[in-house]
Amino acid sequence: MNKDNTEVEEVYSFGEYSCNATKVGSGDRSIAIIAGNHGDEKGPKEVIQDMLEDGELNYENLTVTVIEDANIYASESTRRETPLDVQRVEADEHDLNRVYEDAREALRQISPRESLQQLNTTGQLAYKVLDYIENLEPDLVVDVHTGTSATVKMPQIRYKFREEYEDVNESEMREVAENAGVDMVNTVPGRDAQMMGAVLPKMGFPAVTVEVGGGVRLGWDTAFEEEEKEKYRDIIENIMKFKARGTETDYNPNEFTNIEKNHAPAEVSKAEVEYHFDLGDKVEEGDTVATLSFEDGEVEMEALSNGVIETVLAEDSRNNVRHGNRIFNIATE
Repeated sequence: MNKDNTEVEEVYSFGEYSCNATKVGSGDRSIAIIAGNHGDEKGPKEVIQDMLEDGELNYENLTVTVIEDANIYASESTRRETPLDVQRVEADEHDLNRVYEDAREALRQISPRESLQQLNTTGQLAYKVLDYIENLEPDLVVDVHTGTSATVKMPQIRYKFREEYEDVNESEMREVAENAGVDMVNTVPGRDAQMMGAVLPKMGFPAVTVEVGGGVRLGWDTAFEEEEKEKYRDIIENIMKFKARGTETDYNPNEFTNIEKNHAPAEVSKAEVEYHFDLGDKVEEGDTVATLSFEDGEVEMEALSNGVIETVLAEDSRNNVRHGNRIFNIATE
């Protein structure tokens, strides 16, 4: 790593620990790579550390900021969640990647300091990470994780984009995913709404989540084997090259209403769709437009922008929906 081109700054200090960020380069495009939302996911952190040391994050027109331990408490204890909160709060409230929406809401209050004090330890860490990212103003945030192949196909890139993004869009990130040989999936409402990759777009920052390996074969708290490390390097490298290159956008959020691959494995992907609006009805961003019913559960589909429902599936096609089917289209007003 070129030390002359690197600086370290504090993201937050909390009790006896400090969370730091390493900045590489001074380009006009900015990428933030966030590891350690879950303290036991060692693999992604090791890959990013290796890439830093080997100079693989140095690009002439990029500034890359790396946070290796977003949840420093969990990382220091090699636990998934914040150990201080585990015995004191409800499930998920001690998981950093499940409280970002609460932290964002606190950040938006008239008296954010007062709101901060009302959060538990995990919520306060999330607040500080979001505050740092907001001041950083990155063009793209890459949230890196170990995935679980028990529920979805790995590796994968997940995303949640919004209409106002000008240089990151679905078609471009699909190109990145294809080059790296991984699946591209859209985040879904519900539990995912608290995750970093879904919350940052609400703050105006494009974000993707990268997941490789893990689950049944490796386990979250196991370091990657060489195969997983190389796959992670390939994905990150493709994202870096993509941002360094720069592209024009043709992203239209109203066209991205397909069933995505993380809803169910391909072999059990058939679903039945129930619409909550009629053809010609007006909808607003965030409205639940339809519910997809799989054998093992349901998934709600939200409107990604304000507009009018102009296309829905024919009545006789609604009980046999599969991956890739367009289930509705929204015309912007």
